[in-house]
Amino acid sequence: MNNSGELLCCYYKFDSMPVSNYVAKNLIHGYYASVSYIDHEIGRLIHSLEELGLLENTIIVIWGDHGWKLGNYGQWCKHTAFEYDARTTLIFRTPWMDPESNSTGSLAELLDIYPTLCEEAGLPVPDFVQGKSLSPILKDPQESVKGFALSQWPKGDLMGYSLRTGDYRFVSWQKNQNPDSVVAIELYDHRNGLEETVNVADSPENAGIVQSLSNKLSEVRKLARMR
Repeated sequence: MNNSGELLCCYYKFDSMPVSNYVAKNLIHGYYASVSYIDHEIGRLIHSLEELGLLENTIIVIWGDHGWKLGNYGQWCKHTAFEYDARTTLIFRTPWMDPESNSTGSLAELLDIYPTLCEEAGLPVPDFVQGKSLSPILKDPQESVKGFALSQWPKGDLMGYSLRTGDYRFVSWQKNQNPDSVVAIELYDHRNGLEETVNVADSPENAGIVQSLSNKLSEVRKLARMR
């Protein structure tokens, strides 16, 4: 009873509270169990498509909610603006893809799914769609269709707007009631890995990068009509 209560408490507080080894193992076990379960279900789906003779005429897309920390930075769940939280699963399978295609380092957003499906199915992409088709990447994993991915996460009376480029994650924390009021800036260099433990926004050599990404974020927010 105490153990399950501890688990429940950990899940709903969403913070960096310390957890016992028992709880940590259970959380990690549950995460991997869910991955194994969905992997099994996807296998069943593909097997059924094969049995019905539909696999070679079907586009399969697998995507998921944003990421999950398993004790990274001493935190659990997925409630920050870090890479571990913003990153998602996105897998495409089309009958005409190169069977050797595996993965790509190209950036993508979930709003790119719809225009990609339109193009792959030979349908027109509506003018109001903000995403970009990832079809060039499906043909060649070395291709790229966009220079950044946008995400946001609320924290109290602040909103954290984040731009992920190939080399950096830039986060701007702004007042909800006054979006032009920037409270804090974060910049993480991803050229040496995905760990975001050192904020390099104040380094003089990064002043140009911070200014450039700040300008880009303002431009993107206006286009997307974000508040």
